[in-house]
Amino acid sequence: MSVLATMRCAVWTGGRDFRIEERPLPEPGPGQVRVRVHAEAEGQPLLYAHTWGRGRVHYNALGHDRRALGHPSYQRLLAQAVAWALGAS
Repeated sequence: MSVLATMRCAVWTGGRDFRIEERPLPEPGPGQVRVRVHAEAEGQPLLYAHTWGRGRVHYNALGHDRRALGHPSYQRLLAQAVAWALGAS
């Protein structure tokens, strides 16, 4: 398995404008892990979190159906991601 060094991501350029850029894949910090899932995502991460300046970014492409969204583990993951993004954890 190859290790990705970059990722394609949407970058907000102000107002309502976004552009797709190739960016370095952030390194996990202390107590963090990088998760790579092989799925129909063309080799792109389906789930990640990292800081960007003073902000926090969480991306989650998992859970696109009622069964997944209703699962307690997914709900816990989502709640933890929102708390982290808001700086509450």
